Amino acid sequence: MSDQGDISLKVMRISRPILHQESPIYTDDDEDLEFNSNYSGLSNSLLIPNSVGDFYLGEPANFMVTVQNQNQIGLENIRVVILTESRNVQRTTVHDSRRSDPLLKSELETIYFKIDCRYPEEIAMMCEISYDKGNQKDLNFKRKYLLPVKTPFEINWDWTVLGAGQNMLKISIINKIEKQIIFEECKIKDQSVKITTIHESSKKILKMNNILTKSFFIESPIADFTNVQLSLDLIWKSENGNRGHIQYSQIRPKVNPKDEIEVKIKTNQPAKRLESSDIEVKIENNTERNIDLIMELNLDQDQLIQWNGQTRQVIGLLQPKSKKEINLSIVPLQKGTLQLPKLAFKDTLLGLTYNFNNLHFIDVE
Repeated sequence: MSDQGDISLKVMRISRPILHQESPIYTDDDEDLEFNSNYSGLSNSLLIPNSVGDFYLGEPANFMVTVQNQNQIGLENIRVVILTESRNVQRTTVHDSRRSDPLLKSELETIYFKIDCRYPEEIAMMCEISYDKGNQKDLNFKRKYLLPVKTPFEINWDWTVLGAGQNMLKISIINKIEKQIIFEECKIKDQSVKITTIHESSKKILKMNNILTKSFFIESPIADFTNVQLSLDLIWKSENGNRGHIQYSQIRPKVNPKDEIEVKIKTNQPAKRLESSDIEVKIENNTERNIDLIMELNLDQDQLIQWNGQTRQVIGLLQPKSKKEINLSIVPLQKGTLQLPKLAFKDTLLGLTYNFNNLHFIDVE
């Protein structure tokens, strides 16, 4: 480690201010000037704040580092390396540069770099400067900085299942940044579903603890949200001028729980009145346990469709997530669109009975 007297190291954060409209502009000679009220006394130039300030998830942290020679003689072969490391991100080199010319007394070497705050955790930033001084080679100077990254928002979502492949999603975003922010985008994305915005807060400039709400109507063409995974994109601009971007990709639509036993019917339509017609019954075990089923047919004489077969049939053992197909026969008594009579399945292992009253409709000629 070299004597710190050789080098003065300064690390400063760069920000671009948000320009406030209708700011007064004063002149030294009290001359009356007309200015468009849409302009401000501030320029678009980059500013260096007195402190590095707060770091927020999704925002880039732009830095300016100056290395000054405080020695009487020039320093040569200066190399500046900036490393970052955190719990979720392994050590990364964000800057590595070499100076070809000697750094003379009081002269500055200035570099710029950016750090992306991708996780709400503390980032360790290491500044390493190596150099030669006269006959002394490979001298170095290191300084470590800790950058705590905060979560800028508290986000809540509420699902309402409408059925038939339709969901309602309401998102609430609470600003936890001490200064105000401007929301530029709040968007849900997924190519497998149709998404329509039905409500959005008109106020986009949020002070601390203000809430932005947005509601979406989400429709799946296959009426099934089981494998759908939505992503929420948030883009905003903070008061220090940085644009932040966060993407949440683990938003899954709410689905109604599946029945422990699922029954699906497949028929060859249309059926003929007073003629036997075959149907296929597919039974699926949605539980995490084995089931042992006996099927019972409803032979109510008042039904417009009658089962044609034995009143009881052994289905047998079904393991979790397994399926079984059986063939049944029906005889329609009238023409029209008729509903199949109910089926019952008894699990002999637990003594449970599953009744299916609203089964398939069949067209009868």
